[in-house]
Amino acid sequence: EASGGMEFDISGLEGEDEEEIVDEEEAPESTENSSVVTPQATKNLTVATYNIAAGKIVNFDYTLIAADIRNSGADIVALQEVDQTTLRNGSQDTMEILSAETGMQYYAFAPALSPYQEGEYGVAILSKYPIESYMYFELPKVTAKEEQRVILQSEINIGGTTFDFFVTHAQSNSIREQLTAANDYISSSSKFIYAGDFNTSNYSL
Repeated sequence: EASGGMEFDISGLEGEDEEEIVDEEEAPESTENSSVVTPQATKNLTVATYNIAAGKIVNFDYTLIAADIRNSGADIVALQEVDQTTLRNGSQDTMEILSAETGMQYYAFAPALSPYQEGEYGVAILSKYPIESYMYFELPKVTAKEEQRVILQSEINIGGTTFDFFVTHAQSNSIREQLTAANDYISSSSKFIYAGDFNTSNYSL
């Protein structure tokens, strides 16, 4: 299940104006039967991190994972071990399904392995709020045999003010090198949330 849910007070992220936060390019033509979040209505932000194990534990039925996410009440979810249109998941577009099933229309995906089983495999972000931009960076690994890992950085807009949201999936054998590199990327951000599957309980590395 989605884990590590945390609630943040985001009153300080509200814009000076009170405009509705709908991305003009991605907003639906009709808002009938949909709700629009405004800065006034949003005082707290709930964030979760979820290693979905490519969907294997639910036999690649991503509607079950989407139900977990909805039940968590999260506004933004960091996802790890995400298959995108791979042979093993039946060429399903995982992020498109999760977005549709959760109603969280904004998402970003970063491939750690590409190509992988005729698709891609990596980490992702699912958000109720607009993702204005994103990029990703490869993290170092101790040996060439280790699986490549990445850190995904997205810029999320809440009420006209943006902050960075980072997600990664570190590997235990290279944890020191990867967290050090990740910290270097994050240090350039003044406002951020950092989430993921770190494969460690020792964050003093």
